Amino acid sequence: MSRYVVRVVGPAGCESYLFRGREVGMEHATRYDHPSAARKAGESFRGKRCRQWLICDVIDTRDPERTVAS
Repeated sequence: MSRYVVRVVGPAGCESYLFRGREVGMEHATRYDHPSAARKAGESFRGKRCRQWLICDVIDTRDPERTVAS
């Protein structure tokens, strides 16, 4: 079951999630099978947008308070 999502935190502290290269709410976010796949998508998003001030991390949907290190 796919359960990992990419969380994007902007400079003002606003949280959004990734769906095909766009920022959306949690309910529409792309679910990844493995944390490394989600991490790769987050790094790609940061690189394309040239938004080095963004924080992209991987969240396990079973425990949204904890980030996943991959």
